[in-house]
Amino acid sequence: MQISCVAYTIVPVSGMAEHDQLTKAVLHAFSAHQWQRAADLIERKHLALTTHTWAASEHELTLLQQWLEQLPIEVLAARPLLCLTCAQMLWAFAPHTLLEAWLDATEATLAASLTIQTHEHESHPMLVSQAQQEDLLGAVLSTRAHLRSYLQEEGQETLLLCQRAFTLLSAQNVVARLLATNAQCITYYFSSVNDANAAIQGMLQAISLAQTTGQTLLTTSVMGGAAVFVLGAGRLHEAHRLTQQAI
Repeated sequence: MQISCVAYTIVPVSGMAEHDQLTKAVLHAFSAHQWQRAADLIERKHLALTTHTWAASEHELTLLQQWLEQLPIEVLAARPLLCLTCAQMLWAFAPHTLLEAWLDATEATLAASLTIQTHEHESHPMLVSQAQQEDLLGAVLSTRAHLRSYLQEEGQETLLLCQRAFTLLSAQNVVARLLATNAQCITYYFSSVNDANAAIQGMLQAISLAQTTGQTLLTTSVMGGAAVFVLGAGRLHEAHRLTQQAI
């Protein structure tokens, strides 16, 4: 299976899409059963969206979910970056079972491609390097850990997912590292693992990591999470300092 991967940049699209009519272009592709064309357009629209914003309207998210559910699973599975990005965008919106299904498909595709890459490279050409695929797989694991941490179950399993993610993620993939760190901290704080100090230290480290992105909303969100943990531990002055810094 050939893996498709696009960069986190806005790519000009010809025809209707070039004139800011991506929605009409996607619907046209669906009506013609042009699944690959529809997937191309969805990638370009929504990967660009996550590059420049940290939030989308409910209408955007509903439309995205509807589009993805129409795509054949084999088309979606061959686009791990699309699967991953949409799972991250819809994690608080779509049913948990649907999110897990997308992550399952992505993880299976990446794991299979990494297995065959060294043995059958010529007959299975890849559009991305092994390092990029490992980085994507690490991001899948960090996203899965992030989802499971909010269930406050399987604490040790979630921590193992985080550890696996860190071994695969590149140093440049700050967002995925933050997801894994956040999953670790939530698990330490709320699950049966019950290690508030580890959770707080992790969140304080996450603030420094978030600041390197230059994303104000992301950084203040991490600060808010850290303040909640610090407040719960009774460290009131530190909680006050964090919230004032965020403001």
